[in-house]
Amino acid sequence: MENEEEDIKSKTEKLIISINRLKKELKEAQEGCKHLEYKIELNEKGFLVKTCKECSLQLGYTTEQDKKDSGYII
Repeated sequence: MENEEEDIKSKTEKLIISINRLKKELKEAQEGCKHLEYKIELNEKGFLVKTCKECSLQLGYTTEQDKKDSGYII
């Protein structure tokens, strides 16, 4: 039982380290992107946001004009 707990703890620590490393790599890649093109999509909370087509960074919320141009409102 104790050995199982150590295995779980070791595995979760390794996963956390990997996740943090990947988050850092993603941030660096997104910071290097020029964000020349974006798309309008729903975020995880259900709000329309501008998202870079190249690096997937959420650039911000949409304007009324963005919503009209993308066909979300008439």
